Amino acid sequence: MSNKYLLVFRFFIFAVFLVFVLSFNSYNPGSNSDNLGILYSQNELVTHPGGGYGGADASIVQPPGTLRGSNVVHGSFRICDDFTVPVGYNWLIDSIWIYAYQNGSGTSSTINFVSMKIWNGVPNQTGSVGVFGDTATNRMTRTVFSNIYRSKQDSLLSNFRPIMKQTVNINHTLFNPGTYWLDWSVNGTSTSGPWSPPRSIWGTGNTGNSKQRVSYVWTDIIDSGFAKGQAFVIYGTAVPVTGIGNNTTGVDFELKQNFPNPFNPFTVIPISINKPSDVKLIIYDNLGKEIAVLIDKHLEAGEYNIKWDASGFNSGIYFYRLQSGNFIETKKMLLIK
Repeated sequence: MSNKYLLVFRFFIFAVFLVFVLSFNSYNPGSNSDNLGILYSQNELVTHPGGGYGGADASIVQPPGTLRGSNVVHGSFRICDDFTVPVGYNWLIDSIWIYAYQNGSGTSSTINFVSMKIWNGVPNQTGSVGVFGDTATNRMTRTVFSNIYRSKQDSLLSNFRPIMKQTVNINHTLFNPGTYWLDWSVNGTSTSGPWSPPRSIWGTGNTGNSKQRVSYVWTDIIDSGFAKGQAFVIYGTAVPVTGIGNNTTGVDFELKQNFPNPFNPFTVIPISINKPSDVKLIIYDNLGKEIAVLIDKHLEAGEYNIKWDASGFNSGIYFYRLQSGNFIETKKMLLIK
C-alpha cells in the first residue's frame, strides 16, 4: 500500500475512533431519557392534541372537575404516586419524567429543583421504608417545555400554564419485584406553585390514587369526587430474574455486601457457610449475562472473603449471586473507573 493511501486509511480509522470516544463520553445518565427504554408510563396529560395555544397540545380540566394542579412546592408540599415492578423482573431505573408548571412562566422553564424519595409503601406509613433518595437533594438533570398547556374548557387557548417536563436522575438503581411509591417536590424561580397537573384522560373520572402531603399529612388527591393520579414515565432496563436468580431466604448461608463499594478494580465479597456445601458464586453484568465464576466447589462451614479483580471490565453496575441447593441470593455492586 502506498504512503498516500496508508495515510488516508489511518486518518479514516482515527476519525471513526474519535467519533466513538466523543459519543461514549457524552453519555450522562439521567440527563436525557429520550433514547432509553420505557419501563412504565402513565403519561396521559394531553386531552386535546393540537388544540391548545399556538397549535400546541392542551390538557383540559374535565367537568365537573376544577383541579388544574396540586401544589408541590418544596418545603411545604409533596406529591406521591405508585408503580409496580412485575414478578420475574428486576428494574434498573435510570431516570423518571415528572411534570410541573408555574403560572405565566412562558415556554422557558422556571423549574430548577426536584427532590425525590422512593418508598416500598405509602410514604411515612407504618412499615414503609425509603429505598432510594431523600427529600432534600436536587435530582433534576433537565427541564424542558412539554408542548402542553393546562387550562379549562372555557379558556382552551390560554398560554398561562405551560407544563414543563423534568428528568429526575435515579442513578441506575435496582428495584426488585413489588410496588413502590414515588415521593417528590418541585421548586422554581417564579412565585407561583409549582403545580403538578393530574393525570388527565378525557372521558375518565378516576385516573389514579396519588396523594398530596400537607402539613406532614398525606391525603388522597380528589377532584369533584374523582381520584386522580399523576403523570410520569420511568426509564431504564428490565433485567429478567431468571438471568440472575430468585432471591430466597435461607438460614444456612449468608451473602453480605461487597466492600469497598463502589470499587476500582478490586472488591471483596463476604459469604457465610454454616454447613459443608457445594457453593457457586457468580458475577453478572447489568443485562443478566454471566461474566465470571468466582467459586464453583465444595466448601466447609466457615466465613470466606472472596476477592474479585474487575480490571478487565468497564464501569457500571454488576450483580453477584450465591447459590447452594435451593438457596439463591443476589446483591449488586458498582465499579467506577
